[in-house]
Amino acid sequence: MTEPAPPLTAHVVRTDAEWDALRAEWAALFAASPRAVPPLHFDWLRTWWRVYGPHCARPGSLRILTVRRGPELVGVLPLYLQVTGPGPVGLRRLRFVSTGEARAEEVCPDYLDLLHRPGDEAACVEAVRAFLSETRWDELDLSDLSEASPLLSLGGSLGGL
Repeated sequence: MTEPAPPLTAHVVRTDAEWDALRAEWAALFAASPRAVPPLHFDWLRTWWRVYGPHCARPGSLRILTVRRGPELVGVLPLYLQVTGPGPVGLRRLRFVSTGEARAEEVCPDYLDLLHRPGDEAACVEAVRAFLSETRWDELDLSDLSEASPLLSLGGSLGGL
């Protein structure tokens, strides 16, 4: 008799140290993911965050969603929360890490997406849906998705896609 697959668990990475601890697992997921493109590589995203993060986001705004099946990392959605407007209150926009810099400094990454193990895209999208329903945000800016992105299945129910 076959053991059932372990359930998926989701976790939100909010610190640089926690993110750095994912380097090896991220590299393995990147190598396996059908959505892998250079702007989703760990080094690309970490470099962007070091250079532009302080200018685009307030401290504590990292929101990288990780999805695991048991101990195995099976999905990653690299986001941050950008708050625009005066004072502590403003428009809360969830964006891909590596987007949101000033127009003159844009790096213009294409095909940002959900990194996932083959066959786990639907389960990862459901984890994303749950994360979005539990997170405070006003606008979801998932720009430059490919036409084949599993995130498109989130559709209009979330607005702003």
